[in-house]
Amino acid sequence: MMINTDEITKLAKKIKIKDTLLYTWESALIEAKRVLENREKFKEVESYYQNRCKHY
Repeated sequence: MMINTDEITKLAKKIKIKDTLLYTWESALIEAKRVLENREKFKEVESYYQNRCKHY
C-alpha cells in the first residue's frame, strides 16, 4: 500500500488551513498520512466484502 507524497502534501495543506492553531506542519503531514492510509484500508475492506457478497 503506497501513498503518493503529493496526496499527503495536498491533504496536509488542507488540514493546516482548516485548523492553524492545532496543527503544526509536521503534525498536519502525519495526520494526512494517517487519513490516507485509513482510506486505503477501508477500500480494501469494502472490496473484500463486495467480492464476498457476489458469491452469495
